[in-house]
Amino acid sequence: MHCRAVGWYFVLVCCCFSWALAGQTLPPVLLQVDKIWEQGEYNSFTDLVMFRGKLFCAFREARQHGVSTDGSIRILVSSDTHTWDSAALIAADQGDLRDPHLTVTPDHRLMLSVCIATHPHPTLISASYFSSDGIHWGDPETFGDINAWMWRVTWKEDVAYGFSYRCQEPYFIQLFKSDDGARFSRIGDPCFEGVYNNETSTIIFQDNGRALCLLRCSGPAHLGSATAPYDDWTWKTLDRRLGGPEMIELPDGRLVACGRLYDDPVRTSLCWVDTKAGTLTEFLTLPSGGDTSYPGLVWHDGQLLVSYYSSHEGEKARIYLARVAFPSEAPEDIQPIEMGSQLEPFMDQTLIDSLENAVHISHEPRDEGKVLEFDAPWEGPFSAYCTVIQAPDKYQLYYRGVSQPADNSSAEVTCYAESKDGVHWIKPNLGLFEVQGTRDNNVILADAAPVTHNFCPFLDARPGIAADQQYKAIGGNSKSGMVAYVSADGIHWKTLRPEPIFERSGWVFDSQNVAFWSHAHQRYELYYREVPQGVRAIGRTTSKDFLQWTEPILMSYSDTGTTLPAHHLYTSQTHPYFRAPHIYISTAARFMPGRKVITDAEATAINVHPRYFGDTSDSVLMTTRGGTQYDCTFASALIKPGIGYQNWVSRTNYPALNIVRTGQNEMSLYVNQDYGQPTAHLRRYSMRLDGLASITTTRGTGEMITKPFVLKKPEPGSDKKRAISDPLTVDVEQPAFSNTLALYLNLATSAAGEVRVEVQDETGQRIPGFHLEDSRPLIGNAIERRVSWTTGIDLGSLIGRTLRLRFVMKDTDLYAM
Repeated sequence: MHCRAVGWYFVLVCCCFSWALAGQTLPPVLLQVDKIWEQGEYNSFTDLVMFRGKLFCAFREARQHGVSTDGSIRILVSSDTHTWDSAALIAADQGDLRDPHLTVTPDHRLMLSVCIATHPHPTLISASYFSSDGIHWGDPETFGDINAWMWRVTWKEDVAYGFSYRCQEPYFIQLFKSDDGARFSRIGDPCFEGVYNNETSTIIFQDNGRALCLLRCSGPAHLGSATAPYDDWTWKTLDRRLGGPEMIELPDGRLVACGRLYDDPVRTSLCWVDTKAGTLTEFLTLPSGGDTSYPGLVWHDGQLLVSYYSSHEGEKARIYLARVAFPSEAPEDIQPIEMGSQLEPFMDQTLIDSLENAVHISHEPRDEGKVLEFDAPWEGPFSAYCTVIQAPDKYQLYYRGVSQPADNSSAEVTCYAESKDGVHWIKPNLGLFEVQGTRDNNVILADAAPVTHNFCPFLDARPGIAADQQYKAIGGNSKSGMVAYVSADGIHWKTLRPEPIFERSGWVFDSQNVAFWSHAHQRYELYYREVPQGVRAIGRTTSKDFLQWTEPILMSYSDTGTTLPAHHLYTSQTHPYFRAPHIYISTAARFMPGRKVITDAEATAINVHPRYFGDTSDSVLMTTRGGTQYDCTFASALIKPGIGYQNWVSRTNYPALNIVRTGQNEMSLYVNQDYGQPTAHLRRYSMRLDGLASITTTRGTGEMITKPFVLKKPEPGSDKKRAISDPLTVDVEQPAFSNTLALYLNLATSAAGEVRVEVQDETGQRIPGFHLEDSRPLIGNAIERRVSWTTGIDLGSLIGRTLRLRFVMKDTDLYAM
């Protein structure tokens, strides 16, 4: 919402508060994943419990997954759920300790249930250990039948319940109960006689008297249910296989299961449990792979904490703790958000409550043609990963130069060009490095592989930054880690420090990774390549000083509700929008591997490299406001591949990083095209300011109503100059410097179109003086057009109130307010 106090120069903005309409349920969000242990040779089979205000995590340490002579149970403890210490290491002389599970007894002791696999010839014995502090543990108390493994124990009031499964013929599972956790007796008859089933979840005792339990089977999982005295269980076959199952009931009654999903690739995931339909619906994939699963679940401080193990970061399995937020259904009364002092373009749905005869659409930029050819000998067909920076006195362009496929090799260099207007570019002869026998080139970095594969700079907007670090850059791969460079002028670069600033293992970083200073959140943000389940996706980490980075997370996507995007995202190109930096724009490269469009003969005709025409690419628009999820409102391509075979090859149509202003009312986006071809070049696309998306009427009269917001008082000392770029925004009926609060819109109507604005209270009731019929119609095409009412009342009289805006439009595009 773009408002000014004429005389105060005040602008309103929607701050980054999340909220929902009554009846809407927001998707779960993966907040953070921490690696909490990796010291053991092989770490696996976790569980989690809250005990006396501390979080305890148990898991097995050994040299291998199978039965071994050194299997022991490690107990970790954390007072803040972030910092972990080893509380105990429990071993048994008689065998391998396996699959620990934690619970709290009615007399307030910590109970650890395990299986002892004797050696050299394994015999399985169930046992329990007890502790009053989680540090000092008593001797094991064995119970049950030999080779009947009690998987988990769940306490209900003063009685412990647990299913054991027979590990050799005759197979069955059997429910047991105990009043002390050491001596157990059978309940009812065995289940699944003659069929090998094994691991069970915690038993969920619901308020309605029903008990529920998940069962791992060789095929699809089963969901068991029973009522007291729990001696007669009914088992429903679910729709998918689940390994190491665990289940929890959220405070709102929803059931969440976690475990190993087996469809390729295997992974640890969270699933909704539908007891009526008999389904497990995956909604969040945790960073995992290889040997993985066996989670523990604890609800704590409004978040679900998930312990699990995984080997996705190498052959060695490690222990992780994930934090997942489950935004609850919105309350019946709509919670207002605050409006502060920035522009609000309609690039996401933060402000939109309802639309009638109107749609929220993205706009494809206009092709302005070729602006730079990659025609130097050290550049060539595989030049890529462009970054455009708008410095105070010029535009600067950075890109990889290489003439043949040579990822992470010394053949790759970082090239530089500059422009006075963003339209006409030159390649200055810098003479910094000798490349291919000459210093007459525009190379700013050479002999720095693998950094030169994806070197990506930014102009550091952090207040008080040192003069020789005004520019920063990152580059590198999984072997080198993310290496940082700094520069005073963007041309002469040096490493920030010898060691990398950020490291990850596995399939990461092999793309254009981007970083920037966030004014809105007062921190650095870094978005980088991750590949969960073989899908190119986006990870994120943040830092206060550019040196120490938070544990990374996978971004999630509003259209899928998970951390897997709908399609491969080759680059993210996430950056703050220069007119509203609290909104981050992502002009991501969407990659469609194996989607071959042109024939071999057509590829030969355009002289594309033989390895680079078996896929297709375009770009999509996403946004985020510094959170963990991308808003994926617009499914259609931001820029579609053009006419001609050259536009339908692999890794072409990739946007450069950053949208920049190139005119009073214009901004530009640059795109790599003709990749892998002798004609490879950079192309410019233009659009109006704030013009990536709009609210557009479909037929007749359309309406939009905003979500409720609280109008804040302008801060004292705000600029008293009008600073309006469009003369059409001047309202001739209002003095230029009166102390009024005004609303401005970025809009385009037809000759027959118009926009009127009504101000309502939070319930939708019209506020006197701001009725629709009082609103002067706005007609025209302007970046900033002022809204006024014939009553002469200004918005300053409404400061502190909760409001809505109702826009009534005819044949109009509304871009921002």
